[in-house]
Amino acid sequence: MQKRLSKKGISPLIATVLLIGATVGVFLIVFGLIKGVAVSSIEKSTSCGAEEATSLDISGSFTCADNVAKVTVTNNGQVKVEGFMFVFFKGDKGQGAPPTLNPTKPGEQSINELAVDECPDRIEIYPGVVKETSGKAKFVVCKDKKIEVSSV
Repeated sequence: MQKRLSKKGISPLIATVLLIGATVGVFLIVFGLIKGVAVSSIEKSTSCGAEEATSLDISGSFTCADNVAKVTVTNNGQVKVEGFMFVFFKGDKGQGAPPTLNPTKPGEQSINELAVDECPDRIEIYPGVVKETSGKAKFVVCKDKKIEVSSV
């Protein structure tokens, strides 16, 4: 009698499940690494410091059409503003947007076009500056210098 060698492998269903599981695992690991780097470079602050407290001043206006808010911000102060964070309000419902890095020198205007779910009634604008801390440059959002702008 002759012995048969039966080569059994994994079924196609199990192979598919293993491949999907491995792909999701790799995605989660990469996402965690990238998120950690991005979040550590943005620091939210309640105060930007003595220099910015006296010389950071912005004004703004916005229009909205087709769920795109066009926000114009003017830097009226003496300090370069590195970017802005926007919070859109429709009634009492607020929707935040990630900070935008849009350097604006004193006396200049910055025009930001942002997609929104629905056109807001008002917008809170928070200026941000770059601070050197522990040898690293961090974008700091100045919560104490926010302005509120109503639609025109």
